[in-house]
Amino acid sequence: MSNTIVAMLRRQVTGNGERPALETRVGGHWIARSFREWEESALCVAAALADLGVSRGDRVAILSNSRREWAEVDLGIVCAGAVVVPIYQQTTSEGVAHVLRDSGSVVVFAEDPLQVEKLFAASTAEQRRSLRRVVYFDARRRFDRPDAKGRLEVRLDDVVAREERAKVMAYSELLEAGRRLFDRDESAIRARGELVAPDDLATIVYTSGTTGVAKGVMLSHANFSAETNAVREVFGLTSTDRQLLFLPLAHIFAKALLVSALRVGCSTAFATSVNAALDEMREVEPTFFGGVPRVFEKVHAGVIQKIQSESPLRRRVAEAALDVGRRYSERVRAGETVGPVLAAQHRAADLAVLERVRHVFGRKLRFAISGAAPLSREVAEFFHACDVLILEGYGLTETTAATHINRPDAFKLGTVGQPIPGVEVKLADDGEVLVRGANVMSGYRNLADATAEVLDPDRWFHTGDIGAIDREGFLSITDRKKDLIVTAGGKNVAPQPIERQFEQHPLVSRAVVLGDRRPYLVALLTLDPEAIEQWARREGLARTDRPWGEHPKVATELDALVRKVNASLEHFAQIKRWAVLPRDLEVDAGELTPTLKVRRRAIEQRFADRIEALYGGQHLP
Repeated sequence: MSNTIVAMLRRQVTGNGERPALETRVGGHWIARSFREWEESALCVAAALADLGVSRGDRVAILSNSRREWAEVDLGIVCAGAVVVPIYQQTTSEGVAHVLRDSGSVVVFAEDPLQVEKLFAASTAEQRRSLRRVVYFDARRRFDRPDAKGRLEVRLDDVVAREERAKVMAYSELLEAGRRLFDRDESAIRARGELVAPDDLATIVYTSGTTGVAKGVMLSHANFSAETNAVREVFGLTSTDRQLLFLPLAHIFAKALLVSALRVGCSTAFATSVNAALDEMREVEPTFFGGVPRVFEKVHAGVIQKIQSESPLRRRVAEAALDVGRRYSERVRAGETVGPVLAAQHRAADLAVLERVRHVFGRKLRFAISGAAPLSREVAEFFHACDVLILEGYGLTETTAATHINRPDAFKLGTVGQPIPGVEVKLADDGEVLVRGANVMSGYRNLADATAEVLDPDRWFHTGDIGAIDREGFLSITDRKKDLIVTAGGKNVAPQPIERQFEQHPLVSRAVVLGDRRPYLVALLTLDPEAIEQWARREGLARTDRPWGEHPKVATELDALVRKVNASLEHFAQIKRWAVLPRDLEVDAGELTPTLKVRRRAIEQRFADRIEALYGGQHLP
């Protein structure tokens, strides 16, 4: 079972068995479980699954947020020789039914009654009969405010019909049953994991990208072995590192981080929630963590807002300190010597301002990793000026996460880095990025034609992204191939770079540029709720019942932003008209993917009337 996830776990137990592996916050304290305890729980899960008739190659789904139990179940499934099928919490009932139907999952682990309710809501009677067990982690779910059905709390008995109750059990019950079975015949349970081969499937991750029906990406143990070996080498991870994980484990980025930590034997602390992650960073003090660009953009916008709200003297001090940090960063990145004067200025700036920004992420951070979407160069440069190194990477579910990563000792802000060890890369004639390596998927489940569209006979994977490679091998992603806008005049426009310019403004949460086959481009903007409230107070604007997007002063501010962005664009790529949407885009509404990428087609359908108005001459706020 060499080069399998099961083998990684066994090696850590043998060499680092008592070291902390999984950490959770309980009653204000961080409680750690060791690698030995992780394996014990995983083997108990494996034993219980075997007793339920789960055989080698069977699929078992996890419908939950990231948490310690997820990691235990994930490893338990592969120790049983089965295949993990992760499902995002935000997936609709219909989406869950599709994943279960396509994967043929026979057991589902669900976080709480809300997920159990979703599971049963859209599944057919035949699907429910095929499920051998639904295992829940939490018996009830509480809400801060009433949900769509007016509930403040959901209990398991509220959502499970009497005829289905025999199929539903608590995770604690399953663990206890598995522990009795494991104690009775440990060798037989361990033997199941030892039979797992590198080419066996480890997981099927369903991904729809920004459009389309979710496709099941089939990834093997060998894929994870290649990916995590490269991650270890690139970042220099060791058993002394510690990460805080708040990304969804249903996404390949988080799963790759978890398995990488397992491979090197370092600890993973699970944030209570995404919203609590920043506060908990100061408690955990991670040496590294992975995040999506919106995390860094929100921190950046918060710092800028705070500086702008300070007294004139404090604002000048902060701006001067940031300027020193930028000049120092530019010298370091250029490989130039930092003179004594600038070095002294930098020490003073750090004490006065920069370290406070840096310590938002704790005092031991070596680097952060940004993935899943493009990171603004301005944001990356801002943090580097504060001595926070954000290493942007690039990859897809189909490549077991990263194909390219910036490294602590070799990085260029504004790029996604060089290829990781073992990955080949080239550009097609139209600029599409093609990659090949041991981390590339075997294909899409039940979709031979779709697999053939992206995997050519020579095993080059066609990413669908347009890029450029410089002389040192650093890759820059310019746009999605399918997102390219072709105007009515035949001009090609990449919308994402334009959207990122808008989103650098503190008030703008999201920007969506549209105009395919249209005479000109338009933009839909959303406002950051916290930022607009702070800005309005600073500007002395009185609160009314009308949305801030309809206020004339907000319109003036955004109009100036549109003119500024347009000044950097070719005439055919300029934004001719724009509108502010009444709310931010939402994952639950299907407007964003779980990793916060814009679902462009969904936006076009949801806000079709407003878009048509932008082309029809009607003024919109």
